[in-house]
Amino acid sequence: MAALRSRHPRGGRRWLIGLTMLVAVGALLLVAGAMGTLLPGSSFDTSNGSLTSTTNHDWNPPGKPAGNVGPVQPIACGTAFPSTGTNCALDWVNSSADNAFGQGTKEDTTTPTIVTGTIPPNKDDLTRFYINQETGSNGDQFLYLAWQRTKTLGSAHMDFELNQAAQPDMTGAGQVTLNRTAGDVLIDFDFGGSGPVVLSYHTWLATGTNASTQCEASNSFPCWSAGTPLSAGIAIASINHTNVNDYNPPVPAAGFNVLPGSTSANGTVSSTFGEAGIDLQAAGIFPKTTCEHFGDAWLKSRSSGSSFSSEMKDFIAPLPVNISNCGNVIIHKVTVPSPDPTDTTFAYTTSGGLSPATFGLKNGQTEDYGSKVPAGTYSVSETDPGPSFVLTSLDCSASSVTSGSSYSVTGGTVTFTLKPLDVIECTYTNTLQRGALLITKTSSKAAASPLAGAVFSITGPNSYSNSVTTGAAGTACVDGLAFGTYTVTETTGPPGYSIDNPNGVTVVVDHNATCSSGTPNAPAAFTDTPLTDITATATSEAAGGTKSSISCVDGNNADVGNSPQGPAEAVSVAANGLKPGTYTCTLVIDP
Repeated sequence: MAALRSRHPRGGRRWLIGLTMLVAVGALLLVAGAMGTLLPGSSFDTSNGSLTSTTNHDWNPPGKPAGNVGPVQPIACGTAFPSTGTNCALDWVNSSADNAFGQGTKEDTTTPTIVTGTIPPNKDDLTRFYINQETGSNGDQFLYLAWQRTKTLGSAHMDFELNQAAQPDMTGAGQVTLNRTAGDVLIDFDFGGSGPVVLSYHTWLATGTNASTQCEASNSFPCWSAGTPLSAGIAIASINHTNVNDYNPPVPAAGFNVLPGSTSANGTVSSTFGEAGIDLQAAGIFPKTTCEHFGDAWLKSRSSGSSFSSEMKDFIAPLPVNISNCGNVIIHKVTVPSPDPTDTTFAYTTSGGLSPATFGLKNGQTEDYGSKVPAGTYSVSETDPGPSFVLTSLDCSASSVTSGSSYSVTGGTVTFTLKPLDVIECTYTNTLQRGALLITKTSSKAAASPLAGAVFSITGPNSYSNSVTTGAAGTACVDGLAFGTYTVTETTGPPGYSIDNPNGVTVVVDHNATCSSGTPNAPAAFTDTPLTDITATATSEAAGGTKSSISCVDGNNADVGNSPQGPAEAVSVAANGLKPGTYTCTLVIDP
């Protein structure tokens, strides 16, 4: 297994940990590589300086070459230099446009200066780096790193920096300010040309009590901490001692890039490829119960030797990544219709320790826990918002879960077991329930025959106001009504009818229906009474003859129409729109 060590900045002390074998001349491989050893719980082979494996995960794409298993996570590099893709970043190759650190930039420098120009022949000209991660069978998070360079050099002194915050654009030249946060991690990859690869890591210290003991190389804060060794069983690293092929595009016409490697007679290895695997929990980089997350990763080379205080040279600009020991929960809220005319807030409760434990969402809003949910079992439930909305869909198909994780949906509750890097993403869709109101108009006579032409006003919740007129069937219907209490008032009766009830009638709309489906809410039928016109006339047959008087009264002896009339030779009383009852007309002719 890899011999791994740590350094102290001042005393020059070295620890050699886990040295298990001295490798024979001409076959320089870390012992783990020779045996094909994996880290406990890991399925990715970083032990043999190769990109191909027919039994474990490795860097080349699945099936290239034939039988290759492929990486845990997909790798897709860009098509131009430089560029970033998925788990891959590319740098300029043998180019005067290549940028590198200049003016004495060191690892602790927070405002480095970037210069352009071809990398000197004896320095690392970095071309690309890869990254992968997985949740191991032991529940730990494993990080896998690989680098490539153009120069076939004996030693290799690389640093992978993992940042929580996004870094500035570093593809040009000039001074930049790095966005380092306390707890950022720097992983040293040191190979002296023979012997084992040495891995250690540092964390970024924003403040401290004693820079001379807490910092690796600086005399003041902020700084990178003193190195922590990554020992056997926690990490495995290797370099290629023979030519290996990389099938990840971009590649030449042959379909792969040849990465040269050789071993000299004295056992010194010249290589262009190196890889490392780290159990982040076992290393102490990721604690078991606290969420950690890195969003940027980049690769740097040191000018010479394994000294931490050496100048920084070539680098590959930061690659956006999602390195985390936690998962994420994302809840979306959608209503039908959208936008929601009621502006309803939907309440959610959770179990298992999610924070916040409760929250509310309106249509179009999202609760995103931001990759800060520790592994565990949780649930999210939507509280019934009342009769106005019905949950019509709880869709969690956008979730991304790894082996051993699961989720299930029951009603308005999703229950899930979350592992690191898992994302439970669910959309709750609620449909606004709308009711309908059916008004019926009939005659109080003639066997309740339907009446057309009656006009009704309708008022209700949310300042609702409408006016409808009954049709030939004597009905009028309105739908799309929010649940609540409405007032229906007949304002105009049909021609020839009187309104029996001029007062408003209340009706509660309380269930889903339309005018064409379901059962609309309906008040009792409104009735109108038919009206009658009467006319009484008297006309003298002889000019200058008789004179008559006419008086018409209702049952209460009240005059109706234009009564009384006369005396005159021609007299007429007309009373229109009379409701059913007893009416009396008295005619007196020239008494």
